[in-house]
Amino acid sequence: MGFCQNWKILLRIGLVVVLLISTWAAAIPFSPEPVLASSVVENLFYDLATDSLSDWTTVNGGANRNGITIESTTDTLWYYRNDLDIDNDKAFQIEAVVSGSTLVTDEELGPRMWVKFRYDSMPPGEYLHTEVRFLVLGGSYAIALFDGNSGSLMTYLEKDWTQTSPRLRVRIKLQEISGVEYILLQAEESNTWDNPAQPNNLNDANSSLALPLNTFTPAPSDHCEFGFGNFLARNYSSDWESVHLTVCDDATTVLPYWPAVPPTPTLTHDDKGIDNPQGIDFSCDLTSSGYLTNDSVTPELDADGTTYYGETRFNPGNEAWDFDGLNDGQTVYGRVVVADVSGRSTSSPNATAIIPNRTTPTTPDIDDILAFFNDSVANQGLVGFGPGNSSKGRLDALRNMIEAAANLIGKGHIDEAYALLQNVYLRLDGNPQPPDFACGSAVSELVNMIQQLINSLED
Repeated sequence: MGFCQNWKILLRIGLVVVLLISTWAAAIPFSPEPVLASSVVENLFYDLATDSLSDWTTVNGGANRNGITIESTTDTLWYYRNDLDIDNDKAFQIEAVVSGSTLVTDEELGPRMWVKFRYDSMPPGEYLHTEVRFLVLGGSYAIALFDGNSGSLMTYLEKDWTQTSPRLRVRIKLQEISGVEYILLQAEESNTWDNPAQPNNLNDANSSLALPLNTFTPAPSDHCEFGFGNFLARNYSSDWESVHLTVCDDATTVLPYWPAVPPTPTLTHDDKGIDNPQGIDFSCDLTSSGYLTNDSVTPELDADGTTYYGETRFNPGNEAWDFDGLNDGQTVYGRVVVADVSGRSTSSPNATAIIPNRTTPTTPDIDDILAFFNDSVANQGLVGFGPGNSSKGRLDALRNMIEAAANLIGKGHIDEAYALLQNVYLRLDGNPQPPDFACGSAVSELVNMIQQLINSLED
């Protein structure tokens, strides 16, 4: 029987298995779990644009890698590592942002990634082997989950894995959900993130499929293993932007790992003195939030109409930052953002602090007052006030008094100017005697300016 005929039989069998298991799995209730259970998590991230993968074993015969591109020629190229402990009921995931060039024939295999592992109820020396293969099924691009020991197609997602903008983020993981261990196949566009509140959708044909662990076949092996690369022995290329590995010592730890929501930081005004740029002391105690060593924390401060970013630090603990050179007379808002190595991040609630006015008030001169008077009349913030037709005359009288005070100040007659400005003030102060000559929304500001100038003339 030919290669393609074998695949078609396996595909039909696999689809029947998928339908039966999907119907059964859909009835399983989903129980949300915390993002991070009480377990030890090892979170590793490889940026293939810059990382040498020196701690991976290379299997290379007539192939090479240039940055993110794995280029196969006469043989395959793949990477694997077996130094991570994924035995005995552990949760794990291998996640890659990947794309591949088109394939020549239906059911031909291109990129591939896999996990070989065991759990404690298995006989010694036996392992399970779950494998994701990127292929074409019936003319459609598919990301397929195989039982690597039996070679059986278990389930697949119809996804165009040749797309490069964005590429797909594909993951295979072992996860215990509601007391049942599952192998999950998941894929999403890499410019979005999975929902951290519900990362384990058991039955979503668009992005997430799950099979019970006991549907996979054990077989002898001498080690556990993560791996990825090309398994096509001809000219073929695939691009792997990143590979992300997470292993846990507890099967119920929810993956992907997301940092917990950070506590609200503390913001305190750092008084730098009168007429100086001001500061904010910014602190946040992150020691009890369960963050990983390679998590990072960055403070963000909204001030001066922009957002300032403090130093990014790793292994978040009891942290403190200084933000200096800020304007006074404003309310500022600050938060911390904690991110894991892949870029999944969570933000704390905003904290606030008030930077009071620390600038010496500037006394308006008579020209400022006259300009404000004219602008306020033009925009109707200042209108004449009086019985009958007297309102316009009274407004003109106020302007004439201010202009006369300006002339007196210019000639050095300060006492006369002072008395005239006092009269202007009394015609705006809201008391019935003497009667006011103007009213409107600008009156209070005009009165304040006149009072400041009068005070300065007293000195």
